[in-house]
Amino acid sequence: MRGKTDPGWLADYARGTLRLKKDELTRAFQGHIGEHHRFVVGELLAELAFLEGRIVRLEAEIERRLQAHANVLERLCTIPGVERITAWTLIAELGLDMSAFADAAHLASWAGLCPGNCESAGKRKTGRTRKGNVYLRRGLCQAAWAASHCKDTYLTALFYRVASRGGVKKAVVLGHPRPRHNQ
Repeated sequence: MRGKTDPGWLADYARGTLRLKKDELTRAFQGHIGEHHRFVVGELLAELAFLEGRIVRLEAEIERRLQAHANVLERLCTIPGVERITAWTLIAELGLDMSAFADAAHLASWAGLCPGNCESAGKRKTGRTRKGNVYLRRGLCQAAWAASHCKDTYLTALFYRVASRGGVKKAVVLGHPRPRHNQ
């Protein structure tokens, strides 16, 4: 952006694991960077700064509106894999009144996280999950994936138990404990 074109100088600004690839970066930076390239990069950086500022303002507004429910947010964040944004999603999609759901299995079904049950003559035909609330489903799946990377928790052990039988994708969707219905 400032007109510097020396590849070695540009490669010196690499951070993290890119510092290990300094020679490759130097080769990648060789070429012609014109005024129009700098203009486009400047426009993209300005847009990025605008969007990051907007995200900060939106998060501050969400925090302000959920201040009255800080204790619920705090309890949700004690669950392995659930952080602030996931807790916001859970409250936004489920609300605070759980009386709408008879039990946890009904909530999981509403979220689209229960496998289908298509059986005939003792033969299971499909176990695909239904389409549920996409925002809730995405948040819970991300929380399950994050919980799988925690150390020494029940949810991590459950994830790996299910993953050993059906793979990690099934463990993310189906690996949460559900109450069994009496038949």
